Amino acid sequence: KVLFLCTQCAGYQLSLRQASTHNPKCRLKRKSQPVPISGHRCGDCSRSFLTTRGLSLHRRRMQLNSYLRRPYLPQSNLQKVGRVSWSDADLQTLKNILDADPDINSCVKQAIVVMPVYSKRQIQYQCRTLQKKEANEKSMSTLAAEILDGRTDTQCTINSVEILNVHKGIWERADTFKSLGQFGTVTRADNSHFSYPILAPEAVSVIKKLDPESAPGPDGLKKRDILGWDPEGTKLARLINTLLVHGVVPKILKCSHTVLIPKRRDLEQLRNIKNWCPITISPILLRLFSGILTSRLMKACSIHPHQRGFIKAPGCTENLQLLKVSVAMVLIDFAKAFDTVSHSHIHAVLERRGVDELIRGIIKSTYRKCYSQIQIVDGPSNKIYLKVDVKQGDPMSLMLFSLARDPLIHKLDEVGKGFDLDNGTSILAIAYTDNLVLLSDSWEGMDLNLKIMDKFASLIGLAVNPAKCHSFLIQKGKPVIGYKPWELKGHPTHSVGPSESVQYLGIQINPWKDRISKAEIKPSMKTDLLHAYAIPRLFYTADFGMTSVTLLEECDSDIQTEVRKWLHLHPTTANGLLYPSYQDGGLSILRPRLHPSDDKISNCWLRDPVAAGFTQSEFILGLRIRSKSLPVRASVMSRTPKGAVSTCRVCRAENETFKHVMNCCEGLQSIRMSQHNNVCKFLGNLCRTHRWKVMTEKKLICKDGKVGCPDLIVFKDNKALIIDVTIPLESNNLSVLALAAKAKVDKYKKFKKAVTRQFPGITVVSV
Repeated sequence: KVLFLCTQCAGYQLSLRQASTHNPKCRLKRKSQPVPISGHRCGDCSRSFLTTRGLSLHRRRMQLNSYLRRPYLPQSNLQKVGRVSWSDADLQTLKNILDADPDINSCVKQAIVVMPVYSKRQIQYQCRTLQKKEANEKSMSTLAAEILDGRTDTQCTINSVEILNVHKGIWERADTFKSLGQFGTVTRADNSHFSYPILAPEAVSVIKKLDPESAPGPDGLKKRDILGWDPEGTKLARLINTLLVHGVVPKILKCSHTVLIPKRRDLEQLRNIKNWCPITISPILLRLFSGILTSRLMKACSIHPHQRGFIKAPGCTENLQLLKVSVAMVLIDFAKAFDTVSHSHIHAVLERRGVDELIRGIIKSTYRKCYSQIQIVDGPSNKIYLKVDVKQGDPMSLMLFSLARDPLIHKLDEVGKGFDLDNGTSILAIAYTDNLVLLSDSWEGMDLNLKIMDKFASLIGLAVNPAKCHSFLIQKGKPVIGYKPWELKGHPTHSVGPSESVQYLGIQINPWKDRISKAEIKPSMKTDLLHAYAIPRLFYTADFGMTSVTLLEECDSDIQTEVRKWLHLHPTTANGLLYPSYQDGGLSILRPRLHPSDDKISNCWLRDPVAAGFTQSEFILGLRIRSKSLPVRASVMSRTPKGAVSTCRVCRAENETFKHVMNCCEGLQSIRMSQHNNVCKFLGNLCRTHRWKVMTEKKLICKDGKVGCPDLIVFKDNKALIIDVTIPLESNNLSVLALAAKAKVDKYKKFKKAVTRQFPGITVVSV
């Protein structure tokens, strides 16, 4: 046996080939010698050691109890990057510097001056660690607000004197409310909802609605503190009942602080105080009290159906759908709408509605001598008393603002000029939060509506910005160019040109994809952010922004590319990893192109048939109907022999096809009528629970002698609804329900005048 010995390292190889490949890589192996270092002396005995390793082994073997009680940290370890022991005080100092200036390079320069004991690399390492820790601790909703919307915790750096003077001029100005005047037609309140005490379940439901991450008020309390004090809601219910009995809000609950939230991302624009939105945060007890009182007030005072955003309804959906018809339209811009609502105006509306005197007094007491302090860089400002304003951030503010605007909507319905929708309803205004849109079917009609609105604003003291009020006139689906602009307070409104666009309820596409990619967060957090926040916003835009299928396909492609980059996947990675749900082994990324076909309402029975009221036999039958696989004779799937009889087994009149069984068979007509009657019965009971008077199959006669007999006519106050049920056969045509509904509206809208003649007092009839 031949061995090849290396003369440099004294190693040997078994073959000539191994020796030839070993030679270029051979390095002389030298045994490292410990460098004598003085000072490695045991503190518990007289022994000393040349290396720190030797000292450490000695202490663990011979002085274990002392070693565990008093760990030894040699000074030489401070030279290792990222391994230094930072004290709590130093970490807090570095965190304060980083909060003031998020740029790491700038932070390092400042920290080296303040803490010279640490090296530049150690400070850089700790800065990155703090940033990652802060990002991980933030909730996904906070990250979404920062990354997608550009909202940051940036403090307002405008001069504190200017901030104080501006808000004093708004909140402490003289009350300019005159009277409701002719704007007094409102529905009366149902005070029975205030006749029973607050119960523990009601208190618990309001506590659960609190955002656990919302900023605390002047009391410093958050949701977890209330749940720890009263998890069952009994104490809170007793406390609120005490406030209701006495009818006075304590002075300690009338203090609040206001934070300024940036409306823009551009630092230049943030130098203007108008680009900061004040959010007032009251003590948590007052917010809970307002939440319970608001829920009772919403039940007692009905809001006009054309006001959305203050009720649990798909307001954006309905309002955006209304904008897809030919119409004259003006988008009204109120100057500081929430900040300029008069307290006298609110009290006058509540009194006109007939709200219980005790409840009116409590609401008035809530705003009497209440004040706020603005949180600025220098600390809390001086007290500013809120003589006008509904506090943004208080649960009751949205409801009070809606009630204050309700007389205008009712007056427009009475004397304004609108246009008729397909369902026979005349509409003049739609509102969502502080957005107000006036509509009409002609230039003259819009001019009348604007005069009514202008009169209302002058009576109650609201200011309108004519230059920021956008208007356009559309006829037959095309914009009218060169029309005379409407005027408000003698100033023309802005006419939107054919090449311009106006944002309404936020349906403009933003570059969310690039913002997520550039965000310094973990890859898994990027996919969660995309799945839970970015793509649902894209669906909102796709539904109501008239987005084409081509654009959705491009979005699909962009999403696939970016997700693969985030997760360091090969570009050829199959889509089967991206789109399937988590339980199916995928990342559950939503697919924009397939969103329109994902109808959760019509498919809810597939997920949980028992909860949908289906028996197992009905569930199986539903699957057969959905797949058109009923065992009918005239079907390929029935396996009927060639030449066999295919006539219907029930009526024996026509071929037994799927369509015949579902829609035409006279022998099954009683079953179809029973299904129809059950739907009518359900609708009737639902209307009765909402205090509507219901009449079934009431005969209506027009002046020309035509007779109609709708399934239901329901009445409430001066309004009536004509309801006729139709159950069309489900098909691949997604507009089949819309076509059936339009046919019913066309049939019965001619009987609206017959209802007003037959039932005195009814002035508004809808189909």
